Amino acid sequence: MMAYNFVTVAEAKQGLHFDIEATEDDAQFTMLIASASERVAAYIGSRITEVTDADKNATDARLKVATIMLVGYLYNAPDQGTDGSYERGTLPKPVSSILYQLRDPVAI
Repeated sequence: MMAYNFVTVAEAKQGLHFDIEATEDDAQFTMLIASASERVAAYIGSRITEVTDADKNATDARLKVATIMLVGYLYNAPDQGTDGSYERGTLPKPVSSILYQLRDPVAI
C-alpha cells in the first residue's frame, strides 16, 4: 500500500523558509511529511480521491499548502500548539480552514 506524500522535502523546506541545501533535518522532514500527509488525507476522508491522482499525489494546491503548514506545526510543537491554535486530536485552525471545503460532509 502506497502512502500519501503531498509535498517533497524541498517543497516543505522552501515553504517553511528553511535552507533547502542543509540536509541535517531531511530525515525528520521526510517523517513529518508522511505523517502530515496521512493526517490531511484522514481529515478529508473519502473525497481525497477527488484531489489526488492515481499515484496519491496532490492535484489541489490546498493539499500542498495545508501539508506544509502542518509540517511546520509538527516540527515546532509536536505535542500541541503552545499558542492554543490546536489541541491533541485536532488540526491547527489555519490548516483545517484551508481543508474544510474539501472534507466529507459531517452530520451535525
